[in-house]
Order: sequence, then C-alpha cells, then structure tokens
Amino acid sequence: MDYAIVKWDFVDDNPAVSNYLQQMNNQTIIGGSGSGAIISSNGYIVTNAHVVEFSKMDDEQIAYAAFKQMVQGIADYFQVDVNAAYDYMIDYTQYVDIKRGLKVILPGGDVLDGEIKSYGAPINEGKDVAVLKIEGKNFPALKLGNSDDVQNQDNIWVIGYPAAADSDLLSPDSSLVSSMNTGHISAASKKTEQGSPVIQIDAAATHGNSGGTVIKAL
Repeated sequence: MDYAIVKWDFVDDNPAVSNYLQQMNNQTIIGGSGSGAIISSNGYIVTNAHVVEFSKMDDEQIAYAAFKQMVQGIADYFQVDVNAAYDYMIDYTQYVDIKRGLKVILPGGDVLDGEIKSYGAPINEGKDVAVLKIEGKNFPALKLGNSDDVQNQDNIWVIGYPAAADSDLLSPDSSLVSSMNTGHISAASKKTEQGSPVIQIDAAATHGNSGGTVIKAL
C-alpha cells in the first residue's frame, strides 16, 4: 500500500467549504495498492512499479494529484461543475505538509514498512517492475522461473488480491484472501514499444492483481 497524506490550508471564509474540509481533517489521502511476491526469505518482494509510483513522485506531483481528488470530492458533495470547483479552490487552497508511507500487508494481516530497492518505472516509461524490502527473516519465498523456458499454451496460475476483494458485499478480512485464476501463455515473445520483453497470458486479472504472481505448471 503506497500512500501520501496531503494537509491543506484553506484561506477563504466560505463556511460551507471550510466545514467540508474540516470533516476531512483538512487533508487528502491518495495512494494505490496491488499484489506482490516474496522472492527471498529475508524479505525481498517483487511487484509492479506502478503499484508504488506515489513513492517516486515529487511533492508537487503528489500535491497536484491530491488536489484533483479533493476538487472532485467537493464538486460531487456540492453538486457543482468540477471545473468551477477547480477554479475556485486553486485560488484559496495550498498544501502545507505531505507525509508519505509505503506499507506491505502480509496474508496473515501483519503490516510492515516497505522500502523500494529498485524501480523500473511504469509501462511506457520503463519495465514496470519494482523490488521492495521488508525487515524480517524466514519468510516463505517463491522461486523465480526462467522466462526462456516459457512456451505458448503453457498452463499457468495467476495469484493476487484483486480489487473485487474491496467489494461492500465481502467482509473486510476478504482483502487478505488471495484469488487464483487459471490460464495459458498466449504469446511468449512480445515486446513493449520500448523494447522490453513481455509474456501475454489469457488468465483473468483485475487491477488489484497488479504485481501478482504468475506460476507456470511443471
């Protein structure tokens, strides 16, 4: 879970907007989450770079993303045009503090601080791969495979924590239960526009699966 908390200073005397912001503690929380795989017993984790991209943004980028989210919330709450809300808030609001966090939630529910050790920028910028580190030892780890051994129509399993786990129909602890889908390798030798090799699969995967594990059957 990659997030930032942006604190706002609102300088107009509009009581309605002031009350709205006070209900939010004058702050906006932005971030993202995804899946990953522990690849070593001492806590190295592989995921997608876009899962942790907020940690790589500078303060201005974070503040702008948070501002847009805040403006959309104000537009929805007061039922006004989002562009009008933007033009109004840009004149009377500025960020005064940004706090960042990167947390790794283990399947058992333990929450640990994460640190980015390597970052390969999201698709269209890089290879969209990040390596994180959590403190600890004796973690169960997956063995990395060799992509040269992958062939079309190989059987695979995709494991992750899809966004469907956040449904209001499910209990909160359901977000800690992984989902598994089966599929096949559709193409083993494609590339991105930047030339990075990619493997195409036909297994269903939703947004929360980003960074999740693809396991090839032996």
